[in-house]
Amino acid sequence: DDLGTPIAVFCTQSNMAIATLVLTFFAYFWSEYRVRLRILFIAGLFAVGFAWQLFGTALFESSGRFRIWKAVIGHFWKEGEIWFGSGTGVSQAVIPFLQAKLQIPTDGHIFLWLHSDILQVFFEQGVFGVVSFGLATFFALKNMRHTKPYIFAALTGWLVTAAANYPARMAFHALIGAFLFAVALRKEENEFRSYNGL
Repeated sequence: DDLGTPIAVFCTQSNMAIATLVLTFFAYFWSEYRVRLRILFIAGLFAVGFAWQLFGTALFESSGRFRIWKAVIGHFWKEGEIWFGSGTGVSQAVIPFLQAKLQIPTDGHIFLWLHSDILQVFFEQGVFGVVSFGLATFFALKNMRHTKPYIFAALTGWLVTAAANYPARMAFHALIGAFLFAVALRKEENEFRSYNGL
């Protein structure tokens, strides 16, 4: 039963699912057992090698992501409002328009989102938005690394997915992300007591 999830993920042949699985496990072992990063790096190379043997070059296919990222973010960097972004929710209209205007080859896919929530935050909320998200992420991971390894690992997995997919655009996955951030950023009861005693 314990091997069911890893086997199922490898059977999907999804590079993002495999990356999320591997990095989530690594995050847990790093947090819970203080495994050295050098050992995790070597283990990661073995995992990539194993996946390469199974799936070959398909392991690194981007489904048009890299081209759309380069074109849209490049255009936004030159023409957009870098500091405050294009505006929340505008991407569903703007990105397909840019895809057609710039004639971006994306293997037949029409992109309504950038397939990266991190780049999406930058595109819609600009530098201020992505810096705010980065700070929240930093403190959330910092709070959980030595206290709740399972939350640290789960949040790492969610963030890996967000790097090349769009969990924040789907209600159930967004709810999971919000729950993980809320748990990671909340103050413990004893901290509140110490503040109240001041």
